[in-house]
Amino acid sequence: WLPPGVDRIYIEIYDECSFTMDELIAWGHIQIPSQVIQRGETHEDWYMLSGKQGDNQEGMIDLVFSYT
Repeated sequence: WLPPGVDRIYIEIYDECSFTMDELIAWGHIQIPSQVIQRGETHEDWYMLSGKQGDNQEGMIDLVFSYT
């Protein structure tokens, strides 16, 4: 279930450190594809990540959305 008006997710990617605090290395605001919310379709795509190198410059992540 998604509250009305929610159409994005925010993700954070961390570098796991053994002896120090984990470091945030990338993040992204990802738009949930409308066909996932409206028709319950499964959708897979690559999304750009932001980080120290700048907006949409930190790499990409492959996400699969499914909503039933």
